[in-house]
Amino acid sequence: MLRNGWKGMAGRMGLDVSQGPPDPDMFVKDGDIVEVAGLRLRTITTPGHTPGSVSYYAEEGMLFSGDTLFRGSIGRTDLPGGSLEQEMTSICERLLVLPEETIVLPGHMEETTVAFEKAHNPWVLEWQRRSGDNSRAWLEQ
Repeated sequence: MLRNGWKGMAGRMGLDVSQGPPDPDMFVKDGDIVEVAGLRLRTITTPGHTPGSVSYYAEEGMLFSGDTLFRGSIGRTDLPGGSLEQEMTSICERLLVLPEETIVLPGHMEETTVAFEKAHNPWVLEWQRRSGDNSRAWLEQ
């Protein structure tokens, strides 16, 4: 997507494609620490919305979830490379295991918390129901 797919996506969005995006300085992998304006962010791979999706967690109790997790919803998975199964696994096994008081700052829409999403996100609740985890023990961590 970074090297080749951006022109098609930009064109569909009506954006000027005469100048491409800059080349990345580096690629991040799970567990990498990225520092932005003095804030240390731990990279969490969260494939599903796209194959290379990542979220960033700050020990201060903030999660930048991008387009993976929204308040009461999830990111779309119908674009090329998207996968609902990967997205839900990322959310349930990578993000909702963070401390419940973690503030989730999605790529758009309003903020939420890990606790709120565990208790109220219909996508999460349905995924758990379909997975046969009726004990909901994972919600009580």
